[in-house]
Amino acid sequence: MPEMLNVRLNWILSVAACALFGLSGSAASAACGDKITVAGGGQVSMPAVISWDANLAQAKQVAQIKRKPFGIFFASKSDNPIIGEPIEAVQEYMKANNNTLPNSLTEVPVVIERARELGVGNFVKVPMTKANNEFVQSFGGEANLLIICTPAGEKITSIKCTADAYKNMEPVRKEIAAWQARNPTVK
Repeated sequence: MPEMLNVRLNWILSVAACALFGLSGSAASAACGDKITVAGGGQVSMPAVISWDANLAQAKQVAQIKRKPFGIFFASKSDNPIIGEPIEAVQEYMKANNNTLPNSLTEVPVVIERARELGVGNFVKVPMTKANNEFVQSFGGEANLLIICTPAGEKITSIKCTADAYKNMEPVRKEIAAWQARNPTVK
């Protein structure tokens, strides 16, 4: 029964994120909350599309303008093409992967939206590839890890994006609040 409650709660949060964070009027919004049938007959609700910054430089620039922390999400090479992306990308992934999806498809957007509620202004997705290895290692990065950074790009805190991570965001909230208290000119 608890698993069923978690699935239902994730669906509710996903639909709420769709309603709160937009996408109305866009082609992708119609897919938010829609169910996708995966291998074995199970269904997954499409989470909200995440508005990712194009690269780290853009993420820092936006954070500096907003005067808010930003997030760096480290995605595994295989999950990167679909996490927080429109339904078309998810459908292509499913075609190439025997109609299967990683759990991170629904887990990551819930944590990102909760981080947004805590004052994180924007996000950039970084795939864990050879080309990015040095950067990933500099943050102690691993797949499905969200790093919260100052507008200058310094690490404030991090959280692993798992099914229950959104329930334990209090340490993240405290770290952001402590950073904001030390930096009163920043939101």
